[in-house]
Amino acid sequence: KRTESTDYQLGVTADQVAAQHIGRQTSLPSLELAMDLMATVGQCDNGYACVYQNNLSWSSATTPLPSEAHPRLVFETLFGEGGTAADRQDAIRRRASLLDSIGSELKRLQSTLGPEDQVRVSEYLESVREVERRIQQAEENSRDNPLPDLDRPVGVPDSYADHARLMFDLQTLAFQSDTTRVITFQLARETSNRTYPEIGVADPHHPLTHHGY
Repeated sequence: KRTESTDYQLGVTADQVAAQHIGRQTSLPSLELAMDLMATVGQCDNGYACVYQNNLSWSSATTPLPSEAHPRLVFETLFGEGGTAADRQDAIRRRASLLDSIGSELKRLQSTLGPEDQVRVSEYLESVREVERRIQQAEENSRDNPLPDLDRPVGVPDSYADHARLMFDLQTLAFQSDTTRVITFQLARETSNRTYPEIGVADPHHPLTHHGY
């Protein structure tokens, strides 16, 4: 439906059809991720509401599912908040792992496993800690060097490539932990004017797609 208002209408997307069938088997039926902050109101292109080009997932004809672009929020969605808001702030200041909050439970779990399973659990937990460490580093960098690009969420790595790699790693953890089996990931919203200087492309992406050079 062509509209600039909130009376938009599309349809159930394929990922949500999958989530309806297998989503009950995991703690998160689906996970919606993106690289940009997304607007859901207003007109974005030729009389169509922004919600159309900024949302890949729709659970019904009138229900778009917003995507998350902030790595820390994705991490906490997957693995929990690690206590109260004050506790989380203290943990960030101490650079303590969120996994510390369940350290005793993890030790008990590992003590019941065989040698091979203990190795697998240790490797998995180490990969979780590494992703969290990178998130914390990105937050520190963003505080020290605020980014002017409004399309970039606060607290993400400085480069698009590092941000994308971190988001892919979070998806890997989500699948490895069987937290979800359905993920959508929007690398850039439709009609994006993002530039990619890291690969030598200084012109905005969308105008380039109209030309062929």
